Amino acid sequence: MDSFRRAQETRRDNERRRQTAFRSATSGDIAGVKASLGQGLTVNMSDKQRNTLLHAAVKNMDEKPDDNIPMMRWLIDQGIQVDKTNSERLSPLHLAMERRIDAKDYHQLDALAPDAPYKNEALHVLVDAARYLPNKPGRGGLTLLHVAALDYDALMVQKLLKRKHRTDAKDDRGRTAYDIARRKSEALAALFPEHAERAGEAGKAEVTRASECTDTSLVPAEQLPRYEALAKQGIL
Repeated sequence: MDSFRRAQETRRDNERRRQTAFRSATSGDIAGVKASLGQGLTVNMSDKQRNTLLHAAVKNMDEKPDDNIPMMRWLIDQGIQVDKTNSERLSPLHLAMERRIDAKDYHQLDALAPDAPYKNEALHVLVDAARYLPNKPGRGGLTLLHVAALDYDALMVQKLLKRKHRTDAKDDRGRTAYDIARRKSEALAALFPEHAERAGEAGKAEVTRASECTDTSLVPAEQLPRYEALAKQGIL
């Protein structure tokens, strides 16, 4: 009987610590998560909906971005399974994409001015760590590449294209990410392979120049004027 009671107490204690860990992950409290680990609970614990601590950190990324980015980085450094999906088959990266879409009205996001690029740090952290990019589009039929184009985030566009993110997906308005990029600026559109196909050899040269210019460590002296022009537009 004593062993049965001890087992029950251990289960209750583990559940309390699990709940504390998830609350801490949501609020960006790394010390709180650390204190909850051990005695059978690891950084890869999950809740009843199969959410991981990384899912929990993503859920609050708009309210506490300064706290949650370090939390995400810490969890990733501890070896959390970045690509694990919850009961809704959403990975933390897919959830972060949905949060970005929800953060602004779809029409407001669409109207983001060309001179107002936005870098979603959480998406960058997760894209860099994830082995797989989500194939399932989010609300409005938006993919990660659509969101990057709408955000006027040239670096994210580059990352996704290097990882072979599909470019032919269309949102609910029938637009590809390239269609959106063309509305934002010619320089952003030049990062897409479709631009080279439309513009021929001149377009291919533009793709090369734009790709080189978005990495400051690779900018040759003769291409500095082009790099400075892109920087003034706020693309870099």
